[in-house]
Amino acid sequence: YTYNDYLDKVQASEDELKTGLKQLQACLINGYWRVFHLDYRDQVFQSILTLLEEEDWSWQSIPLKETCQKLEELEPPFVLEHVLDCYGVVFTGDEGEKRYGLEEDKVCQFCAELFLRQSGKFNYEEFMESWPSSVPLGMTTSLDQLKGLALTDLNSVPAVIWYFPATDLPEDPAARFSKLFSVKEKWAYDEMHPYISDLESPGQSLNGLLLKYSRVSVSQGKKTYSAKLTAL
Repeated sequence: YTYNDYLDKVQASEDELKTGLKQLQACLINGYWRVFHLDYRDQVFQSILTLLEEEDWSWQSIPLKETCQKLEELEPPFVLEHVLDCYGVVFTGDEGEKRYGLEEDKVCQFCAELFLRQSGKFNYEEFMESWPSSVPLGMTTSLDQLKGLALTDLNSVPAVIWYFPATDLPEDPAARFSKLFSVKEKWAYDEMHPYISDLESPGQSLNGLLLKYSRVSVSQGKKTYSAKLTAL
C-alpha cells in the first residue's frame, strides 16, 4: 500500500500511522510500504555485523557508503540503509558523510532472538554464557533487554529460557490475559508489564485490566498475579 492508501484504510492519525509503520520496520519501495520477511531482514543485518567485525569498525560509527560498496554484490543499497535504520541512529561524520551508530539494546535483543527463536526451551546458564559473546565487542547484554521478548523458569532443573515475544500476543485483552496465564500460572508485575503495557489507553488503565482479568496474591511480601477463579 501507499501512504495515502493506509490513511484511507486505517483508522489512525498520521502520527499514529507513522509510528505503526516504524514499529513494523516497513520500508518505502517505489512509493509502496513493504515489510521484509523476518529471515531476510536477519540475514541482511548479520551481513552488516560480519562486515563490522571484518573491517574492525566501531559499532558506534558505521560508514554507510563503504558498507553499501562492500556489500553491493549481496544487497541493494536501499535495503542496507533501511536495515541500519532499524537498528541504528544516523548521524553526519566529520567529513560530512552519512554514518550510523547501532543501538545497543536493539542489537543485543537481535542476537538473543537468533539463539532463542529456533530453540524451544534453552538451557538458561548456557544461554547466559553464549549471548554476550555473540554481540559486537564493547556491547553489554542485560536481562532487561529480554523483557517482552523471552521468559525464564529459574526453578526448573536445569533452569530454562524461551522465546516469548509480546508482539505475538492477541490484541483482545481477555484473550491476552488468557494466553499469558496458560503459559505461566503466576506473574510478578514487572515480568507481566511488557506483555500488557500496550493495552493501556485513556479509558483503560493497567490496574483496571489487572483487576478485571486477574487475581492478586501475596507470599513472603511478594505480589503475584494469576488467573481469576471461575465459578463452578
